[in-house]
Amino acid sequence: MKNQDDIDPNVFWYIVGYIATDGSLSKDGRHVSITSKDHEHLEKIKKELGITSKITKKCRARGKEKIYSVIQIGGISNYRFLNSIGMYSRKTWNMGPIKIDEKLFGDFLRGVIDGDGCIYSWKNKSNNHKQWSLRISGTAPKFIEWLFEHIQTTFMVQGRLHIDKRNNRSDTYIIKFGKLATQRILRDIYYEDCFCLDRKLVKANECLQDEAKMIKYGGVICSGGETG
Repeated sequence: MKNQDDIDPNVFWYIVGYIATDGSLSKDGRHVSITSKDHEHLEKIKKELGITSKITKKCRARGKEKIYSVIQIGGISNYRFLNSIGMYSRKTWNMGPIKIDEKLFGDFLRGVIDGDGCIYSWKNKSNNHKQWSLRISGTAPKFIEWLFEHIQTTFMVQGRLHIDKRNNRSDTYIIKFGKLATQRILRDIYYEDCFCLDRKLVKANECLQDEAKMIKYGGVICSGGETG
């Protein structure tokens, strides 16, 4: 892998965000894996990091078909760096706030959204207007709570944090923002030529091009936030 100083910081912190959601740190203290259905995207990440190892395939838990692609990042220094910013093995129980340069939080968040986020749209049955929401889910409560508060503070928006207890293994925490807040966030983080997952960029642009139909913004955009 390249030295961190040789990687574009916007891309590097995007990948850190992607690891926070679709990655895992092994117990051996030297390997980090990223798992995704998007093989081509992992190829792009591999190129940016300067990794020479092959991308392998794996199946989902209890599954037989190998539909997921996996890339592995080796090196004690890389592993220890992730530890130093707050990322550990068994992240559901151990991961909390991430130490990050505030200027790069948007890139980190874009990586998180590309990993475990959903830019979702539907038609409102009462007025037939298209609605949008941004959802981010995870099972690491301390991390999700930190992320939720940090997004609200950084982008001056308000959202909601839900807990889904239907999962038999562990609770799922879901961050949700409505249309106006979603547009405010996406406008900043999916900027021109940013490194991202192509299909999420398409959804982000579609959302941003949809004009707001609401007149009242109370409780969605905080004082000082933009609504355009």
